[in-house]
Amino acid sequence: ARPAPGGPPGAGASAVELRRLLAARDEEAATLRTVLRDVIEGKEELVSGALAIEGRLAGKLAGKDEEADAAAGAMRAEIESLGEKLREASESRGEAEERASMLEVRLKEEQDRNSSLEEEMEG
Repeated sequence: ARPAPGGPPGAGASAVELRRLLAARDEEAATLRTVLRDVIEGKEELVSGALAIEGRLAGKLAGKDEEADAAAGAMRAEIESLGEKLREASESRGEAEERASMLEVRLKEEQDRNSSLEEEMEG
C-alpha cells in the first residue's frame, strides 16, 4: 500500500522512498529556516528603522519645544514692552489733557482780560 501524498509512509515503503521523503522534508525545513531567518531580519530592520525614526522625531520635537519657548519668551517681552509704551502714552495723555485744561483756563482768563480792557477803552 502506498502512503497518501504528504502523509506518513506505510510499513511497506522502500528505503529509496523513505530517503526521497526525508530529502524533501529536509529541503522544506531548510526553506522554512530561510524564510524564518528573513522574517526575523526583516523584523529587526523594521524595529531598528522605527527606533531611528523615533529618535529623529524626538530630536525634532525637542527642537520645536526650544523654538516655541524662545518664541513665547520673545512674545512676553514684546507684550511687556507694549504695556510699558501704553502706560507711558496714558501718562503723556493725562499730562497733555492737564496742560490743555490749564491752557483753556489761561485762554479764558486772557479773553476776560481782553474784554475788560476793550470795555475800558470804549468807556
